Amino acid sequence: MPVPVGPVYEGERIRAKQMYVELGGPKVEKHFELVRVREPKEIKDGQVTIHGPDLKDMEEGGRYPIGILVEVAG
Repeated sequence: MPVPVGPVYEGERIRAKQMYVELGGPKVEKHFELVRVREPKEIKDGQVTIHGPDLKDMEEGGRYPIGILVEVAG
């Protein structure tokens, strides 16, 4: 999903009514982000794996837990 980013949007806030869903916000009990360094042979470049429902399968206006694990090498 393309999302425009740039200085023109500095200081803007996304309000709850503008969001489709909330992922890991302050009212969601479980959320984390973790970056781990791996050996290049341990990861597959560009691989993305989703565990759980996709955005299109979530209820509009719902709040959901989220975990983001990023593995980097090189």
